[in-house]
Amino acid sequence: METDGGGWTVFLKRQQQPYQLDFNRTWEEYQAGFGDPYMEYWLGLEMLHVMTYGRMYSVRLDLETTEQKEEYTTFPNIKVESEDEKYKVILAGREGGSPQTKYCFRYWSYKLFTSIDRDYDSYYRGNCANEQGGGWWYTNCRYFNPTSIYGEHIELTCPYSVQLNVTRLQLKIRPTLCDAPFKAIHLREMSCGSQKGPPWYSGTMRALGSEWSPSARVRILSTAQESLREAREGGELTTASPPSTSRSAKRDNLCDLVLEGTNQQYAPDVACLMLRMLLTLVTCWAQLTEQAAALRWSLRL
Repeated sequence: METDGGGWTVFLKRQQQPYQLDFNRTWEEYQAGFGDPYMEYWLGLEMLHVMTYGRMYSVRLDLETTEQKEEYTTFPNIKVESEDEKYKVILAGREGGSPQTKYCFRYWSYKLFTSIDRDYDSYYRGNCANEQGGGWWYTNCRYFNPTSIYGEHIELTCPYSVQLNVTRLQLKIRPTLCDAPFKAIHLREMSCGSQKGPPWYSGTMRALGSEWSPSARVRILSTAQESLREAREGGELTTASPPSTSRSAKRDNLCDLVLEGTNQQYAPDVACLMLRMLLTLVTCWAQLTEQAAALRWSLRL
């Protein structure tokens, strides 16, 4: 996405279309993602965690109202915690944007995600996902509900503002590095152009293909990201390093978790072996990609 210099990954998209996408989904559906990137869609909680956990990202909201007014708001830092933390979102910095939407993110930080089957909001009278028709990090059932039901439009309410009748909405993130003053100099070379996840994400998704379900794929990517982070922190800078005991255990646990996500073309022991080999390749590919990116940066700076 080329908004404000580009480099954005859209994680929520709402728009008017012949058949509106139903956002009243379960926890697992919000975890894995759903919809069509060319229409309405949700990227997925696990992928948001994978992307923002090991790297600083900024977040931006762009919308258009029924009066054809375009509004936006930004926040310099966003992080989505793991499923164990109920995908808690953490924002840091100072908000900016248009007068009508500047404070849309005001009460978003440190909230847990709520879906129709997992109620973690602060509304004691019920479940805000049921009330609004979509999962979100709710403060209560009133402020900032971008996944709510799309009738003729979305009725969006932000703190210190009037209700906005929204026809088009996008929430997006990009590496904070791309917000730096020098971003225009080496925009493309610094990988601040359009992207769909970490540098190694798109190639990995193609490699995974259709043999694994969406939920299985995000678990594989999440575990690979964690293995990569452990390797980086432990000083294992080469792909030839043997996997640590903790990572081997994680792979065994992952095997049990995602075997049910296969399309049943392979026997369980064969599928498990394929998964372990695939996870090793994903982690190695991620290491090589990050090392190559670091080398390019060192040569530029």
